[in-house]
Amino acid sequence: MIDAMHRPGSMTKFRADGNSGGIWKDVELVACNDVQIKAVKIYTKIVAEDGSAIVSISADVNNSSKRLIETEVKLFIRPKNFKGDTAIAYNKAIQLQPGLNNIRLVKTIKKPQLWWTWDHGKPNLYIAEIIIGAPEPLDTVVETFGIKSIQKDEKGQWYLNGRRIFLRGMRYISSLWISEATAESYKADLDKMLDMTINSIRIGSHVEKDIFYSLCDEMGFLVWQVFPLHYCYSDSDELIERAAPMMREMVGMLYNHACIGMWSVFKEPKIYGLPNRPNNYGRLCQIMYESARTYDPIRWVHTGDYEEGVQNIMIGCCQPGDTDLKRTPIKPQIVEFGAMGIPDLETLKTFIPEDKLWPPDWDTWEYWGLFYNLMFGFGRVEMGNSLEEFINNSQTYEAKVIKEQIEFLRQHKYSPVCSMYLYYWSDACPIIGSGLFDYYRRPYKAYYAMKAVYTPVLVSLEWNKDPYVIGWEKLWRPVDPFIGKLWVTSDLDTSVENAVLSWELVNAATKEIIMTGSQTVTLPADSSQVYGEVVWDDMSKPRGQYLVNMKVTDKDGKELSTNYFDFTIY
Repeated sequence: MIDAMHRPGSMTKFRADGNSGGIWKDVELVACNDVQIKAVKIYTKIVAEDGSAIVSISADVNNSSKRLIETEVKLFIRPKNFKGDTAIAYNKAIQLQPGLNNIRLVKTIKKPQLWWTWDHGKPNLYIAEIIIGAPEPLDTVVETFGIKSIQKDEKGQWYLNGRRIFLRGMRYISSLWISEATAESYKADLDKMLDMTINSIRIGSHVEKDIFYSLCDEMGFLVWQVFPLHYCYSDSDELIERAAPMMREMVGMLYNHACIGMWSVFKEPKIYGLPNRPNNYGRLCQIMYESARTYDPIRWVHTGDYEEGVQNIMIGCCQPGDTDLKRTPIKPQIVEFGAMGIPDLETLKTFIPEDKLWPPDWDTWEYWGLFYNLMFGFGRVEMGNSLEEFINNSQTYEAKVIKEQIEFLRQHKYSPVCSMYLYYWSDACPIIGSGLFDYYRRPYKAYYAMKAVYTPVLVSLEWNKDPYVIGWEKLWRPVDPFIGKLWVTSDLDTSVENAVLSWELVNAATKEIIMTGSQTVTLPADSSQVYGEVVWDDMSKPRGQYLVNMKVTDKDGKELSTNYFDFTIY
């Protein structure tokens, strides 16, 4: 596992601390017969003309004896998580020469049950059981797979089984030390992601345990897997020779998982400041791409952040907090958005010594993950008069800027945004990080803010300020007209007829309602559009803080989205 950022001393000379390498799974010695099934690759193809599916199985079988073995192979394909009869029962005679043999089995399922993300259908899975040997089996392999198609068009839009989908995603690392992850801890994280209506997960800079991908298969998360290369490596012929087979091995290891939707060969191959930097993107990434595509010619293979329509938008963290978003070019795949926050005091005390906490010993804080220039230079977070105030101020800014990043990006759905992934689900170790949760899974304020707006239907407001700056207080003079466009974004498969969009402008202190509005609207499936405006053009607005509270309900009164926008007349 490789991870450059999520470790103690990551941006100091101590960045090798917190070693995450080594063996982190059980090691077993397995006794076997003369015949061993070494690898199984299951390729599926939906036939457009009749809706059937071809299942093509390639099995590498080793005959470790010195003689020809004449035997048979049996194939059974049956439903795993849905009701149905055995789809395939098949056997044929085979001959195994000494050494490695390849067996190809091709069968058709006439009415396949397709794999979907949880929000667009059911994540239907099949089991393929391959048995070699008769009458007694010499070796048996059982593989889980799904039948699906996933494509990206020239605009960067994603199509799952021919249906366009928007990816509300999350970057994820279970722990800096992968050995800590268990089926139970993975399930707890994924259950929370379901509760937040996340439908896609990006794994960058590492590979999780196999059980993680199996759970994503079963729960219906689409996974974007990145090969564990991050930042700067040699672009020598020797390194490329070593890395390319590893790329193929990773793709082969995860290929059969239904959840895998796309690959990346390198995370951020151009993001480093060396004066004579190696040409990772032009050399290494191209061979890694070829290695991945050779094994998997179906899924999209991305040659590295931030190329091919892929972008990072982390206002107040990786970009200045006063960035004008409306003058910032936006790309279709937002693989990182988010900000940085300081964890709760209970967590902070687990890794920063008491005498270094307040006033902060900046060398110690930097070692444990604080980016001083980003926190104070880009985010302009105020320290306050106590450690508790500092923690609260950082988490409040993180929550607000993440909320407003989401609103802006969702308003620009398909214009051009097609996917978005928060950086990060949880801090990978006890550290000052960018997670919704800290290492101990205690939530930051950002968790609650994001959960409220990362919903299949979102109502949000676009305000009339130039430059368009998010995360900080929004200020209007009493004579300035306040104009807010009311957006509703829907990721639903079907339109919502006779929905009700309502809003109210409220004085935050007195709770006085200044004005209200309501209208009946139709929300087209898979859309984002403006439905009206909130206009307050009184030339003598009272000074104070105000809220625009917004809500969308269906025709039966069921709440689809609630949100707010806060601003100040000064």
